[in-house]
Amino acid sequence: MEKAETQYTVIQIRDENIINNVVPVNNCNCFEEIVPNFKKFMDGVKNSKIFGIFDENNNLVSQLFVVDGEYQGSPIKYIFAACTLEKYRKKGRMTALLSYCKQNYDKICLTPGNESLEEFYKKNGFTGRCENNEIKFHDEEPYIRNFLLWGNFEGKENDHHMVIYNKN
Repeated sequence: MEKAETQYTVIQIRDENIINNVVPVNNCNCFEEIVPNFKKFMDGVKNSKIFGIFDENNNLVSQLFVVDGEYQGSPIKYIFAACTLEKYRKKGRMTALLSYCKQNYDKICLTPGNESLEEFYKKNGFTGRCENNEIKFHDEEPYIRNFLLWGNFEGKENDHHMVIYNKN
């Protein structure tokens, strides 16, 4: 177990039983649209890690995925499905998960869900910007790419941009 510099312990989730509990966390008014397709995504994506924070009863309450990608010819980690159960929000859990990622990866990007989240990520060091089409995922199967870019299962292009954290 590795710790971020906060009061919360960040754990890489490897146990399949715990990973199966990620879906209920995602179904917390954040990612309702992805839940029905989550199993197909998990079976298809090969280059991802899941990090989480648990409560005092060992229930997963905050989590994010880190997926391998490439940006301008350099490796980048894409954060996907960052979510905290509502009653645990605004207490530093997602900041702890982001801090853990910043400590362990040189370049990270993600797509903010809305303007207030964009401000939250900016406060957490995500000050760069790029367009979604500038990221190449190592799992380039169209379904995986569409899923990573906002659960877009219809193959429609979206106009969301990404924000980038760069350690250098």
